[in-house]
Amino acid sequence: VAGDSLDAFRARVEEQTGIPAAKQELMTAGKGLMGEGSDSVEEFAAAGEVKTLWLKDLRTAKERGDAEESLVDQVSTWWKLDNVTILSLIVVAVEFYRDLLPILLGKLEPPNLE
Repeated sequence: VAGDSLDAFRARVEEQTGIPAAKQELMTAGKGLMGEGSDSVEEFAAAGEVKTLWLKDLRTAKERGDAEESLVDQVSTWWKLDNVTILSLIVVAVEFYRDLLPILLGKLEPPNLE
């Protein structure tokens, strides 16, 4: 790695992971992005933020060879709700039935003040 350019480093990452250099996002522990070009990796590391590098794969599912997420898959994730959300929806439904439905159906009459 010593003396490598940033592009050469990305090429080495591509060899190891199979992710093309153009589809890599390399983020440092300090949330800074590793650039591209002929700058030296040593110069980049001199900033002191390269203790950990996170690699994000920017390829689409089709480029990775994975099956693309269908509409059914997307909708099924909407149904994965936590218990608090489910309880909140039940409370809203009960309150609607108890308070708003009689008003909408006209079953609620004004009070008799005589």
